[in-house]
Amino acid sequence: MVKFGIKDLDALIFREFSKLTKENMDIGLLIENVVERVLEKVGGNRYSMYKISNNTCERVSASRLIKDGMEDLEENGFVDGEVVYKLIEEGKSSFEDYGKIAYIPVINHGETIGFFKIANENNSQVFSYDKIVFFEMMAQKLSPFFENMRLIKEKERGIGKISELMEISRILNLSLEPKIVRQKTIEAVTRLLDCETASLLLVDEEKGELYFEVALGEKGDMVKEIRLKMGEGIAGWVAENNEAVLLNDVKSDKRHSHRADAKSTFVTRNMVCAPMVINEKVIGVLQAINRLEKKEFVTYDLDLLKSLSHQVAIAVDNARLHDDLRETFYQTAEALADAIEKRDPYTGNHTIRVMRYSMVLAEYFNLSYDERESLRLASILHDVGKIGIEDSILRKDSPLSEQEYEKIKSHPNVGGEILRHIKRLEKVLPAIKYHHERIDGDGYPEGLKNEEIPFLAKIIAVADTFDAMTTDRPYRAALSDREAIDELKKQAGTQLDSEVVKAFIVSYENGRIKKTGDGPLE
Repeated sequence: MVKFGIKDLDALIFREFSKLTKENMDIGLLIENVVERVLEKVGGNRYSMYKISNNTCERVSASRLIKDGMEDLEENGFVDGEVVYKLIEEGKSSFEDYGKIAYIPVINHGETIGFFKIANENNSQVFSYDKIVFFEMMAQKLSPFFENMRLIKEKERGIGKISELMEISRILNLSLEPKIVRQKTIEAVTRLLDCETASLLLVDEEKGELYFEVALGEKGDMVKEIRLKMGEGIAGWVAENNEAVLLNDVKSDKRHSHRADAKSTFVTRNMVCAPMVINEKVIGVLQAINRLEKKEFVTYDLDLLKSLSHQVAIAVDNARLHDDLRETFYQTAEALADAIEKRDPYTGNHTIRVMRYSMVLAEYFNLSYDERESLRLASILHDVGKIGIEDSILRKDSPLSEQEYEKIKSHPNVGGEILRHIKRLEKVLPAIKYHHERIDGDGYPEGLKNEEIPFLAKIIAVADTFDAMTTDRPYRAALSDREAIDELKKQAGTQLDSEVVKAFIVSYENGRIKKTGDGPLE
């Protein structure tokens, strides 16, 4: 018989319970202290404690006092599924390693709510019958505390996840850029559901297919090459049936398509998958893949993903609508610029080239999304003021007179006046109005210099100058790329901003900018 009896156990539990205060209701610590003390008195090297919820187990504590230099029972808290199943179904103690390790269930109102995994003193002797009985008695007496601990942890986890879900929803709706929304979505899924990776698939209505819009991991780009027919694979089934699924054994599910795993050499163990629906129409599918620490997904995870997929569907659809409106706006601006350009036979596609050069420079300077949007519009509309210039001047096939040149110089102001009535273009106007200003102050329309000139205007100035020099004019032939680059170098610091010129040359040498096709600089 053990020397540490039931009365001793009761006294120990009472002492530990007495330590709890209103400010410190750490029930988990109470259980740990009791178990550690019992193992010291009764025998047992080490233990792990697990709670059970939705037929899955989660380790919540382990030995703090490691004896004989022995390590914890397992590195990741993994317990064989059959053992957990027996504990849940039978509610009886079971053994492993010829009785050297015991699993002691914690039962509350006939339900197994957790268990202790306990190893013997030296791992060479099986646990005696009286010790197992004592451990079972300990588990029975700790059961109310264990249940309270489990409920508190579930409540804390639920509150934490709901709070996180609300924060994610807020973040998603702050941005209307599709790329940012989709990337934030995947980050949210992996964080919210504690999973290894995730993917976002969108529906291609024309082809009746799903495609991977975002896929994380080293092989994410390879996975994005895969397209699934509606109904193909688990994601295809979810999209076709508008129904979420939870699978903890993906390989055995007949709906599973192995193409993504084969392409990326990724092994999908388990998955939660939910449709993204707008106006009763599925627009995509969200997947959370491989719960961390070899755990299984539970119903609560499925409910979380369904809630998140609803928020994501709204954010993705809003971003897509905004993108469509933005593109319509750009196309209208380009059509206006093209109509003006057609009046000048010497500037064919000038606007498009200036816009492309400007966007390369935007990438070089790592401009923000809003700055890139403004630069794109400004570069498209930078010459819109020429709508007020007579055809006789625009189409003149000889050098302009001083009076005619003054008329040309009015086009930035005219453009500003035309566009100032469009609220969407408020941030764009300075770049349009001042793209002919010079660093040395000899530009127009206001003679600004140095830092007085908006940075976006400086970018358009360099792009505009390069394209003008490499385009045929009635009074001179176009320069080659190399000749134009040399001119940019000469004008850096006087007419043009030195840093922007440097960025343009670097981009040219890297092959990002090319017009006449005479190759990179030597």
